Amino acid sequence: MATTFADTPEPPYVAVIFTSKRTEGDNGYMAMAESMNELASKQQGFLGIESASEDIGITVSYWVDQAAARAWKEVAAHRVAQRQGREVWYQDYRVRIATVDRDYTMTSSLFGGQHGTATPRNATGSDNRRQ
Repeated sequence: MATTFADTPEPPYVAVIFTSKRTEGDNGYMAMAESMNELASKQQGFLGIESASEDIGITVSYWVDQAAARAWKEVAAHRVAQRQGREVWYQDYRVRIATVDRDYTMTSSLFGGQHGTATPRNATGSDNRRQ
């Protein structure tokens, strides 16, 4: 699981939101999740990933554009993981794809060294995060 926020650029960019309800047991899930995170990070257009889980899991991957997000969906190893997820790991899931138009952080944000201003980055045209 990510312990920092993804270091995304100034909007717009694409967010793929994967919400899931897991089945019982690991059944190789964690190893595959780590493998997929590593593989995704090597794909053209990948910007970062954030993930959290409790009763439901939510993973958000960020991409430079729709084409990069679609290309990731078609990577052969990712398709194997998708099939395994449908057959073994998930009771249910939902995927949403969205375009991020603006983002902002708390002024005191400590996540990943990002220094927010509570002002949407595309409103001023400046990026107040890590330079």
